[in-house]
Amino acid sequence: MRRALTSVFGSAILILWGPVSHNALAQQAVPRDAARREAAGTATLSGRVVRGDDETVGVTRAVVTLFGVATIGDGASGQRAVGVTISDGTGAFAFDGLPAGLYRVRATKAAFLAGEHGATAAAGRGTAIDVRDGQAVDGVLIRLARGAVVAGTITDVSGGPAAGAWVAAVRTSSPTSFLNQARTDERGVYRLFGLAPGEYFVAVTPPILLIPGDTRTLSDADVDAALDALARRAESRAAGGSGTSTGSPAAADIAGTPRSSDASGPRGLIQGRSPATVYYPGTTALADATKVGLGVAEERTGVDFQLVLRGAHRVLGVVSGPDGRPGAGAQVSVETALGGTRIAGAFTDRTGAFSIANVPPGRYIVTARVSPLTTAVASGSPPSAAVSAAGASSNRRSLWASSEVDVGDADVDGVSLVLRPSLVVSGRVVFQGRGKPPSPAVAIVRVSLVGSASARFSASTGTDGAFAIGGVIPGPFRLEASVNGPLGDVWRLRSAGLDGRDLLDFPPDLSAATTDIDGIVLTLSDVQTEISGTIAAPERRLAIFPASAELWVAGSRRLVLQDVDPSGAFVVRGLPPGDYCMTPIPEREVGSWTRRDTLERLAGSAIRFTLAEGETKRLQ
Repeated sequence: MRRALTSVFGSAILILWGPVSHNALAQQAVPRDAARREAAGTATLSGRVVRGDDETVGVTRAVVTLFGVATIGDGASGQRAVGVTISDGTGAFAFDGLPAGLYRVRATKAAFLAGEHGATAAAGRGTAIDVRDGQAVDGVLIRLARGAVVAGTITDVSGGPAAGAWVAAVRTSSPTSFLNQARTDERGVYRLFGLAPGEYFVAVTPPILLIPGDTRTLSDADVDAALDALARRAESRAAGGSGTSTGSPAAADIAGTPRSSDASGPRGLIQGRSPATVYYPGTTALADATKVGLGVAEERTGVDFQLVLRGAHRVLGVVSGPDGRPGAGAQVSVETALGGTRIAGAFTDRTGAFSIANVPPGRYIVTARVSPLTTAVASGSPPSAAVSAAGASSNRRSLWASSEVDVGDADVDGVSLVLRPSLVVSGRVVFQGRGKPPSPAVAIVRVSLVGSASARFSASTGTDGAFAIGGVIPGPFRLEASVNGPLGDVWRLRSAGLDGRDLLDFPPDLSAATTDIDGIVLTLSDVQTEISGTIAAPERRLAIFPASAELWVAGSRRLVLQDVDPSGAFVVRGLPPGDYCMTPIPEREVGSWTRRDTLERLAGSAIRFTLAEGETKRLQ
């Protein structure tokens, strides 16, 4: 059952919801007083929110959230927020009336990176706190690091201030994720704050949202004609007619009659010239954008650039099936060749033809996708039969096709996409460690293949620990796996074996794959490594990376940027076994430290150490 408690703590208002038991979820209309008695707890939890660079300075008015972890049955679990409060003038916070259980504590505040108790890196994941009945847990510390800042001025195509334009920081590793968006003021000035360390693109979207199609001014006569056409359509429908409009071109457009862009191509919208999304230092092509590297609390100013007026064009083509039949009803999308940012999309008509308008110049991947149900309908099966077939045949494949195109100063016509079956990637999950392995029927593992920003394919394990990810479109991927609930805090992915290679160190590139991938063994372990120590250097960041350059893979779990506290102490948990280098790194290099040339230079002065499975090691 649950209990609502309210109290005032300094300037903080606390609303606390106690954990809900599994049995209580099945009950209805339980008396409110009984719920309060059942949820009463006697434990307390308190601590402080402090600056990441100085623990003596409290962070005031931070939002502190308490997460309760409840276990139901044989390891199945859930986690949810059970309390929220605000830190006082010294950064202090407190929760009382807590039942025994496992809790996490997280703090957030504008301009700071989110922090958790027990986290060893800025914005990193923390550790859970085991609270017992009547226990007073004190000294819970949450460090908040101030986020980085990017600021500058945006000018329009005429050189004047671009007021009201949207500016965003875009992770180079995820170009479709626009973070920390802000609008320019009347001077065209913007400021993006609260950014995590790393590399970003800076993008600006014009202040006026233009509807795809031609932009023109209608005369009073055109407006009158359009209104008359709409009135005639309504009268025609009331009389049982088709409601088709006739009249002037403007009337036809507004009343709903599509215009053909030319006499030979499929019907579509007329594209014109308009301000495009622009990336710093002033390009519409993501491949030509300049990366902005940011360290912890670093402020980069003068990131100025200008909106660009570019012509937008069409991409036209035809989708056909493996048997040569028209690929009717296929979903076609245009994505940037670098990063997979989706630009536009359309569906094919009955002949398999498509026309996608308003595509700015650049290099793109055009991809067509067809679900099994769509394929059945397109091939002539009645809808009811298609539904039955889709439900009765679990091994039916979705279809896909892709092609790279370059859009220049004119439309791109004649794109031919021939559909082929998607892939299935399968394997099994095993648990190996010191503790008793959980039952596969309880420890459900979510396995994902993560590619570009728009490509993610996932599946969950069955009761036998096996998984099969269907509908996979070939491309480069990385593997992820996590156990649902609090078991995920104990059992973590250690390796992904296939043909003698660990796919966590060498992510699979399925770009050329034509057959299914089977036999992947994902090993989850409850044993993790730990290294700790102190450094005497003035830098407050440590770069940890493999001693072997063969393992310098972008996004690798072996590349770690670690925060150091004001006393010079650090703790890093969960590194895979192996040989490593470790060295302090100046803030100016934080944004680009994973580049091969930087790692080669850092390796020359780094401390080297070897880490065994489950080993705890202290370094100086």
